[in-house]
Order: sequence, then C-alpha cells, then structure tokens
Amino acid sequence: MRVCAIMSSYNEVDIIQESISKLIKQDIDVYLLDNGSTDGTVEKASHFLNQGLINIETCIFKENEKEVYDWTSILKRKEEISLNLSYEWFLHVDADEIRYSPWPNKNLNEGIAFVDMQGYNLINFKLFNFRLVENLVSCENYEDNMIYYSDVEQFNRMQVKAWKKSEYINLHDHGGHLAKIPSPKIFPIRFIHKHFPIRSVEQGVRKILNERLERYSYSDRRKGWHVQYDHLNISQEKLRSEIIWDSNSLRKFDGQEIYNEILFEASQLLSYYAGASNLSKFNVNYEVIKNSLKLINIDSETICNEIIKQFELIIFKIKKGQIVTLNHNDDLLATLINSLIENQAMADYARGDPTLFDNSKFLKNA
Repeated sequence: MRVCAIMSSYNEVDIIQESISKLIKQDIDVYLLDNGSTDGTVEKASHFLNQGLINIETCIFKENEKEVYDWTSILKRKEEISLNLSYEWFLHVDADEIRYSPWPNKNLNEGIAFVDMQGYNLINFKLFNFRLVENLVSCENYEDNMIYYSDVEQFNRMQVKAWKKSEYINLHDHGGHLAKIPSPKIFPIRFIHKHFPIRSVEQGVRKILNERLERYSYSDRRKGWHVQYDHLNISQEKLRSEIIWDSNSLRKFDGQEIYNEILFEASQLLSYYAGASNLSKFNVNYEVIKNSLKLINIDSETICNEIIKQFELIIFKIKKGQIVTLNHNDDLLATLINSLIENQAMADYARGDPTLFDNSKFLKNA
C-alpha cells in the first residue's frame, strides 16, 4: 500500500525530524509543504530527502501585502498535491504530530491497508493534545518526554484526516478536520493522533504571539477559525505562566489502555447503530428552516408553513427507509433537507459517530 502524508510546517525546527522520521519508519512517504519557515525547519527536514521525504515545497501567502498564515490556501494546495501524486492513500498532517494505527501489531501503513481491504475510504483519528508540565528545552524525542494530555476541545473532536485516492478531495470546507470525497465510507475505529503544539515556554510564547495570532489571515478569521489561542492573547510574562500545565489536571498516556479504549468505543458505536440509527431520532427544527428561507428572501408565513408540511412528509418517508423522489420544482426543498440532515450528521461526527454522515444523501431528483 503506497501512502503519502502531506505535511505542513512553519518554524517547527525542534520537532520536524521526529515527526518525519516516525512516519517514514511506518512506511509512509512524506511531502513537506513549508509555509516559509525562518528557523531552519527546511534544512533539518532536507536530511530525509530521497529517504522517504519525496519533496519539499515552499508556499508563502500574502494578504494586503503582508505575509500571513493562510490555512485555507494551505489546505487547497494539499488537495492539489494529492490529486497529482500517484499514491493509494493520503494523510493530512502537521509537523507537530505523530500518528499510529489503533492496533499495536500494525504500523500506520499496515493499518491503512487493512482499512482499505475492508472497503472503507476515510479514517477518523482520536486526538491527544500533549501538554507542557515543565519547562523543557529542545529535545530529540518529545513523544517520550511529553506524556500528559488534556481533554479535547469540542471543535477539535472531528479528525477525518486520511482518505483513499479520489478524483475529488475537499479539505478546506471544514478547516482540515474533514476530508470530503465522493461516496464517503468512514472506518468505525479511530486511529491515534498525538499532537505536541507547545513544547517549551520560549517556543510557545513565540508561536502563539508572533507566529499565530499575528499571522492569521483575515479571511480565515472571518470563518470562525483559529480560536484555540485567543484566550492567550496576553502579555509575555503572563503567557509564560499559562503555558505550563499542572500534571494533576491531565491524564498520563498509556498505550495499551488507549488501544483498549479506542476498540471499546468502536464496539459501542457499532452496537448503537446496529440497534438504531440517529436518523430515526431526527427532529425538524422549524426555526432553522424559517431562518434558512429568509436568507433566500422567502419570508411569507404561508409559504414557510407549506414547505414545513412537505418537509415533515419527506422526513417521515426517510425515517421509513424510503428514497424520496422530488420533482425539479422541489430543488430548493431538497437542498434544504439535505443541508439540515448533513448538519446533524456533522454534529454526530464531531462526537466521533461517523455512520449518519456516510449515508447523509437521501434525496434524488426525478
């Protein structure tokens, strides 16, 4: 199985070799997309060229003549790279991450090959954010030195970041959290995603105040992205004390325990869906429908009520497992229903439940 990790980086000189080497050791090739690092990241990474690292590409983006961290453009470039490379699977990764399969006896490549053999084309990851509990200096193995992790933020729970080669891929719609491809079929067991965002006080202060908060593109910010450091937009002195966590508030990573938990979660998920799909509990939110109609300049109470009646009938049929055929006059209604169902599916997905999203397209045109 030929798998390529498309890695993005910006000033990650202290961890870039560890992250690249741990992918290569698991039979994953790496394509590095560097956002104009100035700290020697590219020089360090170049040691792996022709040894699993297939290319280093520099991409720099500007907004109002200022160099910015344009996450949308980075993701779109990753999409282009995956469409042009001849690999069977791809991973969307960052330089401060390490990935594993959920089976201790299978490396990442072998795990992806097993998923492929089972007929799935997307992989969801379980995220572990490792925190600084003392002021480390730069080291060669953060995975061994940073062993305490925190709970995952709600906006970070969805981590669908591996996909089978497809004629279409969209990473940017959901900020890289969901790889969208045709006919998605997501493997029910999550893989392991270890994330090391802040690795020393000095690196954390520089990253948060200078390399993130000062460089975010305005267009990304308008989408509601990049909120994880907003509460840390404070003085350097105060930030230094905020970066170090109390280990008593964190959980120590135990590999075997995590493997067991992931498989147990998957068994619960499969058991739940074997009994009943969330679709059977789908409830019509009439205020959402009315607000959606107002956005397209339909505010007549009579028309709204008529659409809601049609909506209820269609949802009733969908709950019965029937495919609903609509006339071309009902394109608006079809779009609205699909959008609402998909929104619920996305909410389920954020909790790690992939099944509804796999089957979110219930309508077809006559």
